[in-house]
Amino acid sequence: MDKLAKNFNQIYPGCASTEFKGGCSIMEPENIGTEKFQEIKLNCFDGFQFPHELAQKLSSFPDMANHVGVLHNDCDGILLFEKNGQKYILFCELKSSYILDNIVKAKNQLIGSFVKFKSLLSTLQGYESDKYK
Repeated sequence: MDKLAKNFNQIYPGCASTEFKGGCSIMEPENIGTEKFQEIKLNCFDGFQFPHELAQKLSSFPDMANHVGVLHNDCDGILLFEKNGQKYILFCELKSSYILDNIVKAKNQLIGSFVKFKSLLSTLQGYESDKYK
């Protein structure tokens, strides 16, 4: 996992991941200063956090190509971490309320981000998708 993050940072320095120890926070910048849900803190693990705007930046081609589907959707956070010997990629989407429309939108944001990020990782030497959950 460390090697994957280092390879990513070397190839894509403008969107480099940041290593964290003990936990991290996922923020929703659009909700800062409002009564809406702004942040979730995840604790008790180490890993790498990718910039909030990475998933949005990956939407530039689908936007330009007038893509119809989930590739326009972006999540709030992407993490790489390892727990009990298993490697994980975690996609996070914060929602202010638990209503059906928000859940469907969140699902699409997670799927769109997943597809775009996994495609990006596939350009890295040594990335083995079957080793990540």
